[in-house]
Amino acid sequence: MSILFIIQALLRARTELIVYFLLSSWLDSLEHDGSARAIPRAAKQLPVRGERDVRRRLAVVREKLDARSPSAPADLRALEEAAAALGVACAQLRELQAEEVPPG
Repeated sequence: MSILFIIQALLRARTELIVYFLLSSWLDSLEHDGSARAIPRAAKQLPVRGERDVRRRLAVVREKLDARSPSAPADLRALEEAAAALGVACAQLRELQAEEVPPG
């Protein structure tokens, strides 16, 4: 699944449940096409269990990126794409939660 496709889908998600579903489906697809080997297990383990879990996954991926541990370009790209998708998911979840809070 293309990173642009999942990012666009996450941005269009109208509920938190849809964000979790999309993120889970994307992570599962990475396992099937071999793209997930560079992504830490803690970042790709299913199921996705809420916004806090998504933030934790993003932190794990960013730590690996900051450590400059991926040596292969494909591994670096996989980590960058995971950080992008998880970052968009976090932002979308915050936006959806803000919409739930009545002005007051």
